[in-house]
Amino acid sequence: AAVTSLAGGESLPFGNSKSLASQLTHVANYIPNRYVLTFHPTSNVPGFHELQVRVRHHPEFSINARTSYWSTSDAR
Repeated sequence: AAVTSLAGGESLPFGNSKSLASQLTHVANYIPNRYVLTFHPTSNVPGFHELQVRVRHHPEFSINARTSYWSTSDAR
């Protein structure tokens, strides 16, 4: 769960077929309401970097995104 969260994901545990079906329904409800964004770092400084994602003029929107990324010196 910790690694999933750091990568910008969400962990959905289940213990039986009924809870698995419930979690799959939960995931299916997200699919039509998501966008995939990509970016290319503008800095060529290697290492761990903070990442922030927000929607301008809509603070009420919920954002699920990773909070950091690792870059190597050859990222450009």
